[in-house]
Amino acid sequence: MKSGKLKMKTAMRTLLLAAAAAGTLFIAPPTHLSAAVLCQEPVPDCKEVIQLAQKALGGSEFFDPKPYVLNYKLRSDDPWDGPKTVTAKETYKNGKLRQDSTIRFKRKFKGRPVDYTSITDLDRNKTWESSPVFYVKDVYYYKPNYVSKPTIQLFNKTNQDNLIFDTEMPSIIEENDTKYYKLSAKLGDPKLENWHLTYLINAKNHLIYKIEQTNATESRKNVFTYKNYKHLDEIAIPHLILQESSVVKGYSVIEITINDFSFKQDIPDSLFELPTIKADFKASNAHPEWVSPDPELESRLKASVVDVVRNFPDRDYLHPDVLGNVAKHIEEMLRETGGRIETREFQRDHPILQGTYTFTNVYASYGPENGPRIVIGAHYDAVPGSPAADDNASAVAVLLELAKHLGKNAPRIRVDLAAYTLEEPGTLGSEVHAKDLKASNVNVKVMISLEMLGYFSDEPKSQRYPLGILKLFYPTKGNYICVVGKTGTGGLTKKVKKSMAKATPLPVKSLTAPVSLVRDITRSDHKSFWDQGYSAVMLTDTANLRNFYYHSNNDIPENLDYRRMAMVTVGVEKAVRELCDKYKE
Repeated sequence: MKSGKLKMKTAMRTLLLAAAAAGTLFIAPPTHLSAAVLCQEPVPDCKEVIQLAQKALGGSEFFDPKPYVLNYKLRSDDPWDGPKTVTAKETYKNGKLRQDSTIRFKRKFKGRPVDYTSITDLDRNKTWESSPVFYVKDVYYYKPNYVSKPTIQLFNKTNQDNLIFDTEMPSIIEENDTKYYKLSAKLGDPKLENWHLTYLINAKNHLIYKIEQTNATESRKNVFTYKNYKHLDEIAIPHLILQESSVVKGYSVIEITINDFSFKQDIPDSLFELPTIKADFKASNAHPEWVSPDPELESRLKASVVDVVRNFPDRDYLHPDVLGNVAKHIEEMLRETGGRIETREFQRDHPILQGTYTFTNVYASYGPENGPRIVIGAHYDAVPGSPAADDNASAVAVLLELAKHLGKNAPRIRVDLAAYTLEEPGTLGSEVHAKDLKASNVNVKVMISLEMLGYFSDEPKSQRYPLGILKLFYPTKGNYICVVGKTGTGGLTKKVKKSMAKATPLPVKSLTAPVSLVRDITRSDHKSFWDQGYSAVMLTDTANLRNFYYHSNNDIPENLDYRRMAMVTVGVEKAVRELCDKYKE
């Protein structure tokens, strides 16, 4: 028996040595063995694995590809939109991205298809989107805090080059008979420090299989899975992308199937340009019977709007330096009128730019230095991505014209003109002003907020209302200016309306309503004065209830009616002077 066992052991040893020499033997190792033992070859460290993954995708050719066109279909279900399908065409050229989509919602818009187009400047990290369902065809609206990314761009190369890995070496896991490197890391960007990433990268071909993004602070998790890679000109493209996301509001699933991908050399640059639409009002000679007391008023208003729009693009909360330049410009303009100038600087922690920034209100006062006063305010900041001619360069132009007139003919009581910053992100500039006045026990009799004063239309059904019932009492044409107040300010609203109506033939309407019923009446700087107990009204062309270019790339100077703006200016001065007479007595 002993001699038989010895022969068997010898034979087995011979077979094992032969199999090992041929490289065909695999013995499952214990789970505690290193990745190097698992792969039976040297394992790259985590940084090298990321570099290999980038190279496998196509390196620079992948992250800055030649111009291409791809078509894909997307299916998703999420707690916001519910089930929907998307058929889309994506076009890329030299850092510009265009995505044309047709979306069919199961529960929204009665299931009918909705067309969307987005244009993205990847170098500037800005995206504009157009949807004719809500506004007008070819009008694009900037999307703050959101940037569309190419469908095939699996991860941001800049972020991945600055990863802080949990361990130097990856671990190895096996899934569906395939071995993957597993890496865990944080992003080096302080703005993204709460995000933790986990990668599964194929240990053989180094293609990304899965990326898991976790934000414990915000209870958010995204899992991206990439399948069915195909190669074209050294670029590896996943033709099936799955995204599973869990957020506070629920859980969503997205499946993207790329139908075809091809490089194109003849893609025109015009495809990525935001279209500019010039309005043809047929109303530039509105109320021909009216003769302006100042023949040059219309041309000055237009020059003022063009000056602000053309010389100070990006005057928004994402560009504090530009806002500072606008404040200096307005200060110089007001100083030329002879007003007593004051600037009010304040600081705010910026939620997006990550830091503390200084912002500036500009004030100019006219008439007596002491006693009761009237405040007229207009914000000079804009929403990101919009030239903001109507919102609110039009009101700034009227404010500057009013300053010239008050400088030449002083009012009977003190009138303060205020140019506010940061109205768009939450009336922050006027809030500072109103609180300062309240803290100093200043006797403010009236505050009038100038909010979008240049858009008018004589077209039928050009005017909309926040409540359908209002159509029974107000015109369907957007050819009037509106004085807006809340319940309790009806006397002031009527007084301003009456004064303005006497000054020019421009129709003047008024609305006094409870805030709880019509929230739209709080949408400007007068609300800051309401909050401090002051009497205030808003003067407006009704914003997006009339102006389809509101907050869009087409809110341009060419869309404004400067003749009617001149009438508004004359009317405002008339109202201010009559209010001064009232409170002087």
